[in-house]
Amino acid sequence: MALSDDGVFVVCENWLNNDRVYSGAESAGLKVMKVYPVKGKIGRKENLFGVYVLQKRNGKVEEGKAGNQSILEEPLSVRTECGKWTLAYAELLENMAIPAKHDAI
Repeated sequence: MALSDDGVFVVCENWLNNDRVYSGAESAGLKVMKVYPVKGKIGRKENLFGVYVLQKRNGKVEEGKAGNQSILEEPLSVRTECGKWTLAYAELLENMAIPAKHDAI
């Protein structure tokens, strides 16, 4: 694998494949360190997809962490009940230099 010991691998995956991410990481000698779930709309029960942050199991970054638990962040909802972008999603877009605030609630 072409990943340095202190490198980080980030992948997006359909939430239905959440378990597959963990088993694939294990097979590749990686550990899921953070998970950012994303919902398509506020109020939806299930997440749409997740953004997973992984690193090598024997990597330098992991050694400095307390414990070996993945950190599941609060879900980010993309749209409000009426279909507008949420403020949190609009701010994320703005941070990526994508003008978006005018479309938010």
